[in-house]
Amino acid sequence: EPILLADDPGLALVPGLAGYAASSPRAAAWRRDPQQRATEMRWFERSGRDLGTVSPSVSDVSLELSPDGARVASGRVTSTGGLSPGGELLTHIYVADLARGVSSRLTVDDARSDENPVWSPDGRQIAFASHHQGGPAAIFIRSATGREAPRMVEWPLGSSFSNPHPIDWSSDGRW
Repeated sequence: EPILLADDPGLALVPGLAGYAASSPRAAAWRRDPQQRATEMRWFERSGRDLGTVSPSVSDVSLELSPDGARVASGRVTSTGGLSPGGELLTHIYVADLARGVSSRLTVDDARSDENPVWSPDGRQIAFASHHQGGPAAIFIRSATGREAPRMVEWPLGSSFSNPHPIDWSSDGRW
């Protein structure tokens, strides 16, 4: 029989990402206030021991740990209201150094919303999806240090796939 766990678990801030999750047997988690954009990224050992805060009072909506485990790249809400002039959630890519506890902004164009960071196998580059003023995404690659300008990736599937988002990078670095 179904049972009510929450009367308003809300919707996710990012379309396609749920504000709730469930697994069996009898486990569930949800975010009570979907309008609350400030979150806290925390670092835990595999044993569950809390190692502390990585980035307090921010909203990281997508993140990925570097191959060496020393840094984390995240798509972070950056505008006060959370929306760009085009009306979409405005995010930029940040890189946090876990040992030093500092974050730096990797993408800086406020006309673009950047998300879904993925590390290259050697940890020197980051691929990400970038939307220009609410339009469909294109995939860009930038050095993890931010020293070189981002370069757009030619999408091998052609124009029939118009909103690509990276989810992984092949171990040989080709795809």
